[in-house]
Amino acid sequence: MVKSLWRQLASHNLALTLIGLLLLAVAAGGTLPQTNRLSPEQLTAWFSEWPIASALLDTVGLSNVFGTWWFLLLVSLLLLNMTAGISLSIGYRLAQYSGAKQPQYLLRGEGALPDLALLMVRRQEEGGLASVYRRGLWGLMGIPLFHLGIALIVLAALWSTFEGYGAHFELSEGESYAGQTERLKTDKGWSHTVKFDALLRLDTVHVEMKDGKYLIDLKAKFSVQEKEGGIRNEVVETNRPLAISGYRLYPNNTMGYSAVFDRILPSGERRGLFIHFQAPLSSWGKPYSLARNLPLELGGVPLFSRMTLSKDKTERLALTVTKAGKEIAKRELGPGDVVDLGEYKLQFRGAVPWLGFYLASDRPMWMFFCSVVVTLLGYLLHLLIRFRRVEIVASEAGWQVMAWTMREDSLFERRWQQWSEQANAT
Repeated sequence: MVKSLWRQLASHNLALTLIGLLLLAVAAGGTLPQTNRLSPEQLTAWFSEWPIASALLDTVGLSNVFGTWWFLLLVSLLLLNMTAGISLSIGYRLAQYSGAKQPQYLLRGEGALPDLALLMVRRQEEGGLASVYRRGLWGLMGIPLFHLGIALIVLAALWSTFEGYGAHFELSEGESYAGQTERLKTDKGWSHTVKFDALLRLDTVHVEMKDGKYLIDLKAKFSVQEKEGGIRNEVVETNRPLAISGYRLYPNNTMGYSAVFDRILPSGERRGLFIHFQAPLSSWGKPYSLARNLPLELGGVPLFSRMTLSKDKTERLALTVTKAGKEIAKRELGPGDVVDLGEYKLQFRGAVPWLGFYLASDRPMWMFFCSVVVTLLGYLLHLLIRFRRVEIVASEAGWQVMAWTMREDSLFERRWQQWSEQANAT
């Protein structure tokens, strides 16, 4: 009963089914809106604009695929299937290695062993003892290593879900980042404590488009200062991340324009403020008009603002601010213009590009790459090295030659046919 259950767990059909379900789950998690990846504004818009769809996805567990119990169960079953497959595969190959299974090839005869051209066999005719020749032992390890590699890839992905960390944030030209956690939008690794001991300043943004809709080139030039060392210049591109303070920084191909302000306090102190407006790729480098609503707050005073940032020949910002439902300011600002909000003043300095970035720390990645190497190694061993086991048992009464191979081996089959013809001729 247990053996039969173990064989069912190790079946290839079950493996293909689980892998297919896993691919569908990954596709759903990568394409459907996931609540843990949306900003508060996007989350509110998603629930208000698509109330039925958002409720349905949440009910069936597709609004946070990688954090659901069924995704964990699916991965665990696949790991169990791989473990069972590895154990059965190793047992089968050990039986082939030791000759415990029925041989694929068998020759019998009476009397002394004919002088066959058994090129791969060392003859031994002392006391009827068997003479065994084995070749291509590494070929036996191909399929088990391949299965092991797949299992380790799944395990690494599962480990990365709990141990890895990834978060999105945005930076405008001239803006700095020094590890402030409130600016990070985490999408995995919620228990991770961010330790970012470095200072980043985005100096320039370069975006090159083709036909107004295809991204050709995206570069971000940074000034970087880590805990030890001076300031250095770095360039981050799509396929060229920046390693910094134990993390890797990638551009995530989101972009737009920022309205840059000086927030002037009653004391005269100035604080920089960047308001980001997301822009589609098709509008990059062209005249634009971008709108957004957002709360403003200083000293516990809540304000609500509506802003429209536009540029034709010059940059303009249409700004409406309300407090407790009462309009307190409505202005159109050009660079250098100031609006008084009572508790503080805002001076519009102009607009600059911004880019979105992904900050990642994934210790399990080394396991993933090692798993890929193990998988490829197993595949190559199985493909290139053919295991063969030939055994001779000879005595004065008679002889027999047995052979085992792991899979179809046309070269050995032709050789065996020659031996058979030679033995029959004698």
